[in-house]
Amino acid sequence: MNLLKIEINKHLFLENYNFKHSENNIEFLNNLSLFAKNETEQLNLLNHATSKIEKFHSFFHFEQSYFHLQLAKKLFNEGKIKEAEKQLDFSIFQDHANIEALSLKNNQTIKNEYKRLYTNYISFLEFATEEKIPSFESHPHWQPQYNFEKIIEDLKNKHLNYHQQAARLYLNRAMVFKKIDEKALAKNDLVKASNLDSNLNNQQYFSEAIPYLANHFKINLISNNNSILAKATEYIFNCKLGFIIKNPNLTNKLSLIEIYSFLELEDFHEKITNMIRIYLYYEDDNLINISIEVMNA
Repeated sequence: MNLLKIEINKHLFLENYNFKHSENNIEFLNNLSLFAKNETEQLNLLNHATSKIEKFHSFFHFEQSYFHLQLAKKLFNEGKIKEAEKQLDFSIFQDHANIEALSLKNNQTIKNEYKRLYTNYISFLEFATEEKIPSFESHPHWQPQYNFEKIIEDLKNKHLNYHQQAARLYLNRAMVFKKIDEKALAKNDLVKASNLDSNLNNQQYFSEAIPYLANHFKINLISNNNSILAKATEYIFNCKLGFIIKNPNLTNKLSLIEIYSFLELEDFHEKITNMIRIYLYYEDDNLINISIEVMNA
């Protein structure tokens, strides 16, 4: 089983920090699990890493909310009202409890100024690393800057990359859970990875994980109508985290499609649409047959 390497520190403003204790380094914990002797060691490392990774999600939302608000105020001062209002909406979207942004939007008196959680790099480092840091060279993100558009774009990219790297971490734990037959826990982490990366199905790293997560089988779709075949394929594909389709060929009367199934299904499960009927037959939790009947249009 090949677990996925992650490179997350540079997206968490930690690219130049040398950890005093490796157990506080999410990237190190995940990548060490690639060389662990057994599943127990892998789970210990991955559990420790996942316990530390969630806190950064709220950090990114609060930080983005703060800088969208700063840009909004700057635009208001420049008389660019519509652009400023758009930035207020972005600010509120990132943090629905941003009272200052809500007050500005509703033309109310501002009673509470919205402040950054970590006003200097050392305070952020202590949050991020859980280590006591008496002094450290500042990071550019915490130095005085007034190009709010650039800051917002940088935060947006870091937030996105954080999500994708965190998704890899959860996929790793899902693979280990699947290997030790903890199917429910594996499914939970698969869902978590999908929530973190909305484009998961199209990611190369997900393709690398699929063989260790899913049951693989092949089916035939038979129809004279390519548009119906396309509809059948789309129907299966839209069962999010249920099926992943590989290399469908819809140009022939007989279409062979590779499918990876993530669903825990009943012994006999039927799904019906207007033109497609899918039958899956199980015996002792093993898929023994699958057939798809494509109805006449």
